[in-house]
Amino acid sequence: MSFARHASRMTIKQAALLGAVVVLLVVAVFLLKDGRSPGAVPKAASTESITVAATVKPPCTSVVNPKLAAPTDCIPQRMPHLPPDPGPEGMKTLLGVTTNPEGVRDDVYIRIWEKYGYSERAVRALLLVAKQHQAEVEMGDSVSVEVAQKFMRDVTMKTMACYMNSVDEETIAKGAHQDVAIMVKNTPERWSQAKKFARRLHGGGFELDTSPLIEQCGYDPAKLPD
Repeated sequence: MSFARHASRMTIKQAALLGAVVVLLVVAVFLLKDGRSPGAVPKAASTESITVAATVKPPCTSVVNPKLAAPTDCIPQRMPHLPPDPGPEGMKTLLGVTTNPEGVRDDVYIRIWEKYGYSERAVRALLLVAKQHQAEVEMGDSVSVEVAQKFMRDVTMKTMACYMNSVDEETIAKGAHQDVAIMVKNTPERWSQAKKFARRLHGGGFELDTSPLIEQCGYDPAKLPD
């Protein structure tokens, strides 16, 4: 994929960017309400109602075409060795279970690779998105308004820029960013923490990062195979 901004591709990307930025800018207002977004965890949801059994999928017996979605019954050979799904154990605490080297919760790490593993650029950017949301959940209201808004400017908006500028338009159009956000906030406690952090963003002004792509991502997406 070329990273040049071709006019023929901008309509979809601009629309997705607008939608994503709007989500970021209104999240503080929305989360203060009692309502919930599609797929969000209801307040009264029990841990048992949103858990899945721990599973270890076998490696695929043949090489998976990277242009196709990853299979659901095996781990594509192109993917790293994925940790076992922690299942209910991963839901018991705010921070969950993390054994992979990326610092992303194992349940989220597995699902990003399984769902978006057809593109290493998508995976790398979405792992950044997951870490950003995990940090916000962990901080909650334990940080000051100044610290929260600085994080939004220095980390969240840079992560969003990396995602928008390096991931293919089809994955962006599918709402992968929002999908990962929901993966991270998948228990009532995590959703509550996200709401608390969002309150710290009220009144802040945030713009998408404009630094070079390598600085936005912390790696060079052009060197990844797809």
